[in-house]
Amino acid sequence: MLRLSAGCLAAALVLSGCSTGSGNGAKNGPCVPVTLGSSAPSAGRSSGSAGTSAAVTVAPLTSLTAPQLAERAKAALLSAPSVRIAGSIARGGSAPTFRIDIGYAATGSSGTVSSAGYDFGIIARESTVWFRAPGTFWKQVRAGDDTGVRKVANKWLRGTSCDVGIKDYAGYASRINVVESLFANSKDVKFGERTTIDGIDSASLTDPSGTLYVAIADARPVRLVGVAGTDTAANTMTFTHYGTVPAPVPPPAAQSVDVSVFRR
Repeated sequence: MLRLSAGCLAAALVLSGCSTGSGNGAKNGPCVPVTLGSSAPSAGRSSGSAGTSAAVTVAPLTSLTAPQLAERAKAALLSAPSVRIAGSIARGGSAPTFRIDIGYAATGSSGTVSSAGYDFGIIARESTVWFRAPGTFWKQVRAGDDTGVRKVANKWLRGTSCDVGIKDYAGYASRINVVESLFANSKDVKFGERTTIDGIDSASLTDPSGTLYVAIADARPVRLVGVAGTDTAANTMTFTHYGTVPAPVPPPAAQSVDVSVFRR
């Protein structure tokens, strides 16, 4: 169920057939725009799998098995009016190699992602995505396109989730994509100890890949922690600001350039 892995998260979010290569900037390969909003499924839906775990005995989750609660938590995360997902993943050591901090609202999302030593800004509103990266990043991925690099360095690149220069990171703008990448097969999940996380009475759901803490009051995820034996401070995702994330604000026109800068 719990894929707190930089590799899995990145692989799940990069769109099929897409690359940030230094070609002519045209859309290439089969590329379907990501869904930028939430799927808003029913928070009461369960997986239907009885499993072998004991049932939760605290209302309103009475009679749910661990796999069913995992599905309820996933649905609650997707159907919330808004939510902030933030955390880090350490791969091959104790230092984080991937960070994400994005607020997901009904009309889009905005926040930051850090990977491979670079800090990226992402804003998505309806079908438009803005992506900001440092000049050193563009020099690496757009080698030979000095004109395009000069125009876009430290500015917001404006386009869609299928445009070169944007599409490899656009998946992070989608709440659905991020949640699906963190929640995989839940059939093997089991109950852990009931505890308090950030002041919230929580049930814990565990499997070999990590532990998910779920608010007993409404089944909303509170925190996701990586597998035992790892640096939990560097392998943690938090789910906060339910219903209070503001709508994303596009950057000023003077601070953005159209993706067509890479087609000239």
